[in-house]
Amino acid sequence: MQHGGKLEGRLADTNHWRQPLPACRNPTPTLVLRARHLTIHGSNKNEDGTYSWKFDNYTHTGMISNFSYEDMIQIWTSVTCPVLLINATEGFEHRIGHDGSHAYFPNHTIETIPDAGHWLHHDQFARCLELISAFLKQHA
Repeated sequence: MQHGGKLEGRLADTNHWRQPLPACRNPTPTLVLRARHLTIHGSNKNEDGTYSWKFDNYTHTGMISNFSYEDMIQIWTSVTCPVLLINATEGFEHRIGHDGSHAYFPNHTIETIPDAGHWLHHDQFARCLELISAFLKQHA
């Protein structure tokens, strides 16, 4: 992967996927296949032959209205159902719970998954699924 979210133009080169993944701590065959799947299905080929990650443009629009932080706190504190907050040790620094923001959810459970980044559901799929399943069983 090149800097700035651009992918190398070797997606069809199957030998490329047999190479170790330098950014991964444990490049198991399953992880390699998952990375390949995400790369192929999570990217678009640009007109100039480069690749860019797909993303939902609506997640990059900023706030959908003029909510202030105080407004967000009021919304969070009104959530009365059980809330599962899952963080990752290698994730973003501004995740919920690191600044006390988890306290605004009156009925929350916070979990942290080690050795996972922003896409913790891909990095530690089994552990993430285990936490979600247990939470749903407890609160169903």
